[in-house]
Amino acid sequence: MPDKFLFVDKGLLLESLERLRSRIRERFPKASLGNIADAAAEVARKAQARAESFGKPNWWLRGAAFAVLAALFGLLAWVSLHLRLEFKEKDIQAAPAFVQFFEAALSSTVILGGASLFLFTLESRYKRTKTLAAIHELRSLAHIVDMHQLTKIPDHYLPQTKRTAAAPAPQYTLFEVGRYLDYCSELLAMVGKIAVIYVEKSSDPVVLEAVDQIEDLTNGLSRKIWQKLTILAQLAEGRGPV
Repeated sequence: MPDKFLFVDKGLLLESLERLRSRIRERFPKASLGNIADAAAEVARKAQARAESFGKPNWWLRGAAFAVLAALFGLLAWVSLHLRLEFKEKDIQAAPAFVQFFEAALSSTVILGGASLFLFTLESRYKRTKTLAAIHELRSLAHIVDMHQLTKIPDHYLPQTKRTAAAPAPQYTLFEVGRYLDYCSELLAMVGKIAVIYVEKSSDPVVLEAVDQIEDLTNGLSRKIWQKLTILAQLAEGRGPV
């Protein structure tokens, strides 16, 4: 199967987001949900650029790692050339000095080895930190979408509903609130798809788990919306909630 079918089509995703934004603006020109769609489209654009950036090698960090590794081998070679122990009686008194020198060289080797390992993993840890920060942005966006649908309660459209003074007044008709919730559900689905962009060129298990959590979050929030839509459909048919 061609590789292009294995990943999210970024151009199509952005096109779908822009179309969704236009639909929201046309039906609900005064609703702030349109601003959330704008933010989602902007995040999608950034995700494409970020994913490309994270997929490229950082030659500065890699060069530093190779330099430290070269210094490590140079130290080992120097130690090998200067530690020439000849087992002669006259050299017995020099043994403690050689031992002390060997311990110092060994300590330096361990330190350089640790530094080299640190630098070799620094690039992946740097990219992981940046990716997790971007994914956290998507998590915040999903919760903002959820906040916009919280006040769209089907109970407002029940004939027997008795409103209190503090209860929010329904802004839309039964049909319109259904469309509003549909748009919220679509936005959540788009947020989940944006997250997938970050794992196309990454096999980091921490990043993969974070993306799975975003998908679980958006699916869970969408289920709440679809429960409301089911009740609204029943109200539209005159049956009321079961």
